[in-house]
Amino acid sequence: MAAEGIIGIDVGTTSVKAAVLDGDGAFVARYSQGFETVRRAPNIVEQDPDTWVRLVDAALEGFAGHRVVAMGLCSQVNTHGFVDTGGEPLCP
Repeated sequence: MAAEGIIGIDVGTTSVKAAVLDGDGAFVARYSQGFETVRRAPNIVEQDPDTWVRLVDAALEGFAGHRVVAMGLCSQVNTHGFVDTGGEPLCP
């Protein structure tokens, strides 16, 4: 049986990074994947939130089989994801 571990996920400004750590804090598995940032005009920076979700899902799928007892997730500071009344992203 696999040892118990925790998952940490960071949705950063340029990539999604994730890891499984064991009870001693040692890395058991890691994931990192970059994503596109679009700059349509000065002071306008956009990312597709569906990409964030897709990459977090990919990280979790890659960690299948690990016995996880806790998970933490953090993301970019001052990031806003605007959605319509149906919860769909309002981004180009």
